[in-house]
Amino acid sequence: MSESTPSLIDLSASQTSSYLASTSSDEVASIDSEDTEHESDAEQEWQESLKQLELLLTMVIVPFAGKWLGRRCAFWVWARFMEWKYPVDVVITSKAEFRVGGAAAIASAAAPL
Repeated sequence: MSESTPSLIDLSASQTSSYLASTSSDEVASIDSEDTEHESDAEQEWQESLKQLELLLTMVIVPFAGKWLGRRCAFWVWARFMEWKYPVDVVITSKAEFRVGGAAAIASAAAPL
């Protein structure tokens, strides 16, 4: 123990009770101040985390989702428009003939003139 803090053995009964009362209130006050410091630090960290999440949401997730949904909707709308404007029924009767026809079309497009 430090020399400024007397031991409990050196104190009389009345001094001991007053010493314990004063030290316990001082300790409680210091503990309360430490708790508020930790709470304020935790609150600041929480606020910073919320700001980071908000930035992530507004700068990355929302634009990406908007771009993806916009393209999906545009393709869907364009497909519906083309089906309405040019109604065509495509029926594939033989997968083998379809593959051969596709290969022949690719070969004829790739052949030099």
